[in-house]
Amino acid sequence: MKSSTLSSTLKAVCMGLAMMLGTLTPAAAANVNQLDMEMDGNIIADSLNPAPNDWADMYTVTGGIGIPKTSPPTNFFAPTFSRDFDPNSNKDSTTFTTGSKDTLNIGGGGWQCVGSNNVNDKTDVLNAYAVAYKNPGDGHIIIYFAMEVASNEGTKDVGFWFLKDGTVGCTAGTKATNFSGNHQDGDLLIVSEYTKGGGVSTIKAFRWNGGANGSLDVNNPVVTGADCKNTTGTICATVNSKALKAGTDIPWLTKAKQSNPSEPGLTAADLDTGMFFEGGIDLTANNLSSCFSLFMADTRSSATPNSTLFDFTVGDFKLCGIRAEKTCGQATVDSDAVSFISPFTIKIYSTGAGAVNNVQFKETDALTGESCQIVSVNGDTSKAGPLTANTFVKVADTLDSSAPVTVAISCDGSKNSFNNSIAVTAGSAAGGSDLSTSATVGDTGANACKAAPNSVLDVVKDCAGMRLVVNGSNPLTLATDVKIKVSNSGNEAVDGLLVSDTKVKAADLKPVLCSDYKTAATAPTQLKPGDQACWAGSYVPTAADVPSGPSNAKFSDTATATATGVLSGVSRTASDDATCYLCDLDVDGVPDVLEIPTN
Repeated sequence: MKSSTLSSTLKAVCMGLAMMLGTLTPAAAANVNQLDMEMDGNIIADSLNPAPNDWADMYTVTGGIGIPKTSPPTNFFAPTFSRDFDPNSNKDSTTFTTGSKDTLNIGGGGWQCVGSNNVNDKTDVLNAYAVAYKNPGDGHIIIYFAMEVASNEGTKDVGFWFLKDGTVGCTAGTKATNFSGNHQDGDLLIVSEYTKGGGVSTIKAFRWNGGANGSLDVNNPVVTGADCKNTTGTICATVNSKALKAGTDIPWLTKAKQSNPSEPGLTAADLDTGMFFEGGIDLTANNLSSCFSLFMADTRSSATPNSTLFDFTVGDFKLCGIRAEKTCGQATVDSDAVSFISPFTIKIYSTGAGAVNNVQFKETDALTGESCQIVSVNGDTSKAGPLTANTFVKVADTLDSSAPVTVAISCDGSKNSFNNSIAVTAGSAAGGSDLSTSATVGDTGANACKAAPNSVLDVVKDCAGMRLVVNGSNPLTLATDVKIKVSNSGNEAVDGLLVSDTKVKAADLKPVLCSDYKTAATAPTQLKPGDQACWAGSYVPTAADVPSGPSNAKFSDTATATATGVLSGVSRTASDDATCYLCDLDVDGVPDVLEIPTN
C-alpha cells in the first residue's frame, strides 16, 4: 500500500512538473511548408494547395530566364534566379575541380573551378533559385530554395550554400582557377538526398563557424528534416512526383535530358519526375543568421559535407542591407544672435528580410566652427550627446525592416545650414560592420533650409528742450537739447554701430543711460535684438533757424544710425527728425525755453 501510494504521488508530482515546464516552453515555430509558399514539388501555384504563392510568382520571364520581381508578393524578399546552361551548347564554365570541399575555406585554393565541355547529365545543374520570406505571425525569416537538374537517374545529392561574402565567385579557365572570397562566420550549408521515386530521404543544415580560418561543424547539423509531403518542421524539402511541362508547369526555359521518361512525349523543355527539388528552412527558429549576400546551388557525390562537389551556380541573394537618408531642417538664428542653429535628421533603414546589427554612423565632414549634438534617437533624449566629426556613434543594436532608426542632430555655429555627409555601417552579425552606405545633404537641400537673418534698426529722435546758457563772451546763448534712442528689432545682432546728427557735433553727442538721458554710458559697438542704446547732445541754432522772427522760431535736425548685420553682412541705416520750438506752441505741453542756472 505504501509503495503504491508513493508511486501515485510521484506520478502526480511528475505530471505537475511537466505541465509547469510546458508553460515555460516557447511557442513552436510555424512549419515552413504551411506558410505562404507552396512546398508541393512544382513551380506554379495551384488550387490544391492553400498557400497563395509559388516560384512562378517571384519572377517575370524574359528571354526564357526568370527575372526577379522588384515587388515580389507580400512578405517575400530578394528573389534570385541563376541559369547554369547554354541553350545552344553543352559547355559549362561553372564546375568544381576535384579536391574542392565544403569543409575547406573558399579562397586560397580550397575551392576551385574549371570549365567543362560536357557536364555529366546526372550532376548537371540547370536552373537554381531562392527567396526569403518573413512570417508576419512571428517575425521569423525563412529561406526557400530550389534546383532543376538535367537527369533523374539514380539517387541525387544536392547542396545549397548561403554565403555572407559578396565577393565569392570563380571565372573558369582551361585550368583550375581559385575562387575569390572567403567564408564568414554564420555561412550556411544545406545538403539533401533524394530519389525520383522515393522523394527526399534527408535534409540537413550545417553552420560555418569563424572566418576564413574557421570550420564547418560536420558532426553536429543545426537541424535535420525530411520530405515536406510527409513531415512538418523548421526544415524540409521535396521533389516533383510528376512531370512538369513547359509553359503549363514551367514558365522559363530549362534543358533536361530525357533518357528514360516517365511518360511519352517529354522534351528537353520539360522536367521529368525527380528533376525539380525545393526546400525551406526557418533561420530564426534555428538561431541562424538571416544576412547573406550570395546563394550557391551544387550537385555532389553524397549528402555529407565531405562529399565530392560537381556542378554549381551562383546568384545574388542580398538578404540584408542598409540605406540612409540625411535631411536638413529649417535653420534659425541662435538666441545669441551671432550664430545659427542648423537641425538635421538621419534615418537609417534595414532594406532586407533579415535584421542588421551594430548600426552606427559618423559625420565625415570636419564640422569646423560647429558644435553639434545628437538630440535624440527615435525620440529618446536619454541618448543625446556630443557629436564629433569622423567618430562613429552606435545608434541601434539591431534594426529590422519594420521601421528606421531616426537620429535628430542640432549644430550651433557660424554656418547657416550647410552641406554635409555621413557614413553608416552595420553588421550582418552581432558586432560586425560589413554593411555600409552613406548619405549627403547637398547644396540644394542646404540652401532651402537656410535661416533668414535680418537686422532692423529703429531710431527715435526727440527734442529735450531749449536752454539759455553762458557761452564764452556771449552772456546768453540759446542751446537746443536733443535725445536719440537706437534699437534693434531684427533677429540678428549688428556690429559697428555709429550714431550721428546733422547739427550736433560728434564731440557733443554723448552716450547716456536710456533711463534718464543724463548718466554717462559707454557707446556700444554691437546691438543685439531687443537691445537699445541712447545718446544726448545739444547744438546752438543759427540765424538760418529763425527765418520769420523769434516768435515762430523752430529748430530741426536729423539723427542717423548705421550698422552691419553680424550674420547677414548687410549694412543697415535708419534716421529720425526732431523739431524744437523757441516758444511754447503747446506742441508738447511744456515750455520749450528753460532757464538753466549757470552756477
